[in-house]
Amino acid sequence: MVQALCNAMEQRFVQSKNFSRSGSIIPGEVTDVTESVLLEEMGWLESDVNNGVATKPATADDGDTLPHSPILLDVYATWCGPCKMVAPQLEAAAQELGPTCRIMKIDSDKYQRLASVLRIGGLPTLVYFDGGNVSKEVKRVEGALMKDGILDLINECGSMAR
Repeated sequence: MVQALCNAMEQRFVQSKNFSRSGSIIPGEVTDVTESVLLEEMGWLESDVNNGVATKPATADDGDTLPHSPILLDVYATWCGPCKMVAPQLEAAAQELGPTCRIMKIDSDKYQRLASVLRIGGLPTLVYFDGGNVSKEVKRVEGALMKDGILDLINECGSMAR
């Protein structure tokens, strides 16, 4: 039983490392990320964020130059009613999408600097980023979406990127 648990944990680690740059994002799950994890996943430099922009490629120590799956970022606040309504919908969408999209969320009150850089004006805000070495915004939606709306957003953005 202990061996099975160790094997499952190892498999999950390998799966997340192959799926995300930081190894923190799990396919089919929504991950509440820190600013540093988000920057790593996006390929953004800390110095650019300090200047209010996120455009230059981060240099990866491991030589990572391959594009990754796109990112859907939910910018929320703990006090926001519509944000609480979106959370289970996002979880359901993540389960359905599996490894096709990295789904993350970040607390706008806890990470105000990043919310400012991302120009967040209303909550919740869902922002879709391409999966390039330096992730670029493709589209954003302010307001609550249900699972089907979230999946439509991702499908629409995915077809725009092709």
